[in-house]
Amino acid sequence: MKKSLLICTVILSVMAMVICGCGSTKQAEKSTEETYADKDFMKDLAAGLEARWSVEEPEQYTEGDDVSKEYYTEMVNAEYEKVTPYLDKKFKDSTLQQKAINYINMIKQQKEALKYMQVKFDKYEKLWYEAYDERTKLIVDFVDNYGLTVSDKYKSTLDDFKTNAQEVEDKEIKDSEVNAILSNMNFKKDKNSSYDWKNYNAIVKNTSSIDFDSFVADVNLLDKDGVIVESTTVYVNSWKQGAKTKFTFSTDKNFDKISVEKAEWSEMQE
Repeated sequence: MKKSLLICTVILSVMAMVICGCGSTKQAEKSTEETYADKDFMKDLAAGLEARWSVEEPEQYTEGDDVSKEYYTEMVNAEYEKVTPYLDKKFKDSTLQQKAINYINMIKQQKEALKYMQVKFDKYEKLWYEAYDERTKLIVDFVDNYGLTVSDKYKSTLDDFKTNAQEVEDKEIKDSEVNAILSNMNFKKDKNSSYDWKNYNAIVKNTSSIDFDSFVADVNLLDKDGVIVESTTVYVNSWKQGAKTKFTFSTDKNFDKISVEKAEWSEMQE
């Protein structure tokens, strides 16, 4: 009888330990889940945006003066303080985490840009607006795919970001189409060229979705070591979608390779 009682006691003790262990495991799992930053990031991102947008704009200022620098610095810092802690937080959604890091880095880039506002304005503009465009795309992504919302007071400001994001995406598509045109710009020496002065032509089709009012491409002539021997430009006006045109340049230099670098262009107005 005593032996049976002892066995029962041992069994009950083991069961209690197992139940406690399961309870501890579930509690630990619950605790782990609560450390994910996904939802908190969205809340603090919204708070950061509203803090930035709530900074009172000066009545008079010119971009680059002391008043504008102080104003922009206050805006950036107001948002940065809300979101920068999430650089080291753990997210359940790794894709969201990467986007959050990218977003915070864009704010850091704007902080960096402000250092050049009154020293090297061109560099400031490049850094600031590059980060601005990337921020607008990410904000729209957060709204569409992660539930980011702002209070009614700032919805019109958010709409402006959506408009800019669409413009940025449209520009990126067009830039990609222009780069495709440049990659197909293969120059060949004209058979009628003189010994000293040689002409080079490229027949190129406008494969883009753009009717170009003007299209100007930079061309570098390189030696065997990749050193620029001469730089020139080729251009065309009124170049519509699907049309072919001939680009031409002339040179008296000897070179080994032709490199088409970039293009500046404008679009026909309706």
